[in-house]
Amino acid sequence: MTLEQVLEAYMALEQLTPEELKERYSLDQMIAEGVYPVMEDWDAEETFQEIVQTVDDIQVLFQATAASGNGFIFYVF
Repeated sequence: MTLEQVLEAYMALEQLTPEELKERYSLDQMIAEGVYPVMEDWDAEETFQEIVQTVDDIQVLFQATAASGNGFIFYVF
């Protein structure tokens, strides 16, 4: 990702509210597709809060990266 792409992603994440996130993603669908394993004591709201925290953490990372004038290199193996 170039610096410009990092800035664009950061700005998009900055505007994303937990309510909008909840509307855009179906936890039931993610479970059905195997994204989240369902354990015996699974709690949908707790899982959603973990997703919100992860999005917040990604936003902080993108903000720090953009502030330092850097981009990202993604490597998937």
